[in-house]
Amino acid sequence: AKNTRASILSGVVYGFASMVDGLAEKIKKELRADARVIITGADAQLIAKYCKTTAKVDENLTLKGLTLLLTARFI
Repeated sequence: AKNTRASILSGVVYGFASMVDGLAEKIKKELRADARVIITGADAQLIAKYCKTTAKVDENLTLKGLTLLLTARFI
């Protein structure tokens, strides 16, 4: 990166991608099996591009879960 803003953004993106990869690897090792990885949140597509781990992207997973909880509670 050529300036402070770009450097910070680069660090955040690569840092989160590395965190996803590291956590997925530890979980797979502990389970002794493959685990499905789902990246969620507003910047999920951006982070997933830099992950070594194959991951499904669902930017609205949390909202979908909350909707299910809300509708199940009032039915």
